[in-house]
Amino acid sequence: MDACERTARRRLGTVGALCFVALLAAAAVMPGVATAVTPTFAKAINFGEGPVRTAIVTADFDKDGKADLATANATTNNVTVFWGKNAWSGRTTLQVGKTPTWLATGDFNRDGCADLAVSCWDTNAVSILLGNGHGGFAPAKTVRAAGAPGFVAVADVNLDGIPDLLVDNGVNNTLAVMLGKGKATFSAPRVVRNCKGVGWKFAVADLNGDKKPDLIVPGPGGAHVAVLLGKGDGTFGRPNYHAVGPGATGVAVADVNRDGKPDVIVTDMALRSGSVQILLGKGDGKGGLVAAKKYAAAAGAIWTAVGDFNRDGDLDLAVANNVADSVSVLVGNGTGQFAAPITCKASVSPRCVVVGDLDQDDKADIAVANYDGNVSVITNTTALARRL
Repeated sequence: MDACERTARRRLGTVGALCFVALLAAAAVMPGVATAVTPTFAKAINFGEGPVRTAIVTADFDKDGKADLATANATTNNVTVFWGKNAWSGRTTLQVGKTPTWLATGDFNRDGCADLAVSCWDTNAVSILLGNGHGGFAPAKTVRAAGAPGFVAVADVNLDGIPDLLVDNGVNNTLAVMLGKGKATFSAPRVVRNCKGVGWKFAVADLNGDKKPDLIVPGPGGAHVAVLLGKGDGTFGRPNYHAVGPGATGVAVADVNRDGKPDVIVTDMALRSGSVQILLGKGDGKGGLVAAKKYAAAAGAIWTAVGDFNRDGDLDLAVANNVADSVSVLVGNGTGQFAAPITCKASVSPRCVVVGDLDQDDKADIAVANYDGNVSVITNTTALARRL
């Protein structure tokens, strides 16, 4: 009998103490409202059977309360929107510039409706598709980029309340900012200084807690991640490099150890043994990161999305594996550590993965854009305890 139990017996009596000890035991196995369970997933539903799909996003484009999906289609110069209200059988095709490679959502004209920004490699531009909130989109507007853009992100980097565009330049491996001016117009691209060797997919997030967006960029050569602290005016400081890789293809930011400090998740593409690497945030006000810790995914790991698949309050990871034709789900324990991967089969050559509640059952599902032209939806079938 330890000191805690002896104190309980003195204050509560035998019966009260037994109840107290029982509650302690229950708390040891029941963090939050329920014991964490291993998530399960249904067999992937594949649809689309069309062009090469290089990226995917989810949003409620028609405001019907159901998640929709949109893909960038590199070989047909268009975007496909798949409507959740039709269980993905309904779709709309939208023409954009040549060789669309990535897309992101934002409200560029600030009308409360979700719009799309699509990077178009062979047009050296970003196509803007303004949504009307009823499922319609205006014809694409062209925003000139600094070179062949392979990736596009949306953030308010100059803190004026208007979304800005950030794109990489596939010609000279730089990154450029186009500041939003309102009404879906943007400034000429301004190349970010000291940001060479840009990888495929960067992230924009406030790493040092000063409420100014920072850049987290893979490169050069996939062996490092560079952190460039934002100044709040659309410009960024000198890079601080952190060793990763050697095959870093993209980064995401989330608080995976629940300490209130943003952490960095790096997807490390290897043909035989892809992985994710976790760099925990130090919270030192400088965007500092702890040395990377590696967790196995599968061959050709190319992109990572974050979600809570077993609804235990701890963030998990979904990794698209380009070579293994699968998604690896890594369950987090809330300390920044992850379990061995759960394998979910996708279609051929996944390129991008997103997470969202795609069937309105309050559980995080997975959608994948595949190079063979299919979209894969992998539904979360985890049996969860009722929330108290």
